[in-house]
Amino acid sequence: MGHNPQAQAASLTPRDRLRRAVILCCSFAKNLAYYRAGQDTEALRAGTDFWRVANNNFLDMCVLEWCRLFVDKGGKHYWGKVIEDSATFETRLLTHLGLSGEEFQGSITVMKRYRDKFIAHLDEDRTMLIPRMDVAKRAVWFYHGQIVSNEAAANDLVGLATDPDTGYKICMIEAQSVYRMVRSRPS
Repeated sequence: MGHNPQAQAASLTPRDRLRRAVILCCSFAKNLAYYRAGQDTEALRAGTDFWRVANNNFLDMCVLEWCRLFVDKGGKHYWGKVIEDSATFETRLLTHLGLSGEEFQGSITVMKRYRDKFIAHLDEDRTMLIPRMDVAKRAVWFYHGQIVSNEAAANDLVGLATDPDTGYKICMIEAQSVYRMVRSRPS
């Protein structure tokens, strides 16, 4: 008997979708903390490619996770497939972000273009527009909060973070510590 990946993917329960969306939100938070910690350090300018590549990979993971949550409408973790009342969610998200639908669509376009043209493929674009992550972060925190507060039953998220900000802060401290160690090593 062969393995059928479509049957396995189709078998995600609503609880599975909630849990995986929370995992993606937390992965975004972790990678964003690592990326931002690296942006504020001399380690990226220390003369080796390692820290620059690692830092860029953290950004790329943020973009990939964000696209799974907010861009890929056919994807299993897209908010419209996870949140029960998607119309109310979208209205509340835009209000939370202080953006119009068109402005948020602009953020989506920038993220999708970066993902498609520089992460998934290295297309013909000569200029890389690195997405700003402020709106992305606020959108992920909101999505996570909606799952925790409005979508998940009491036992749905056992073992998962109920607040992405706590994990973000812990990862930021961890990354800053690592970058300090690198900076303090004698050359």
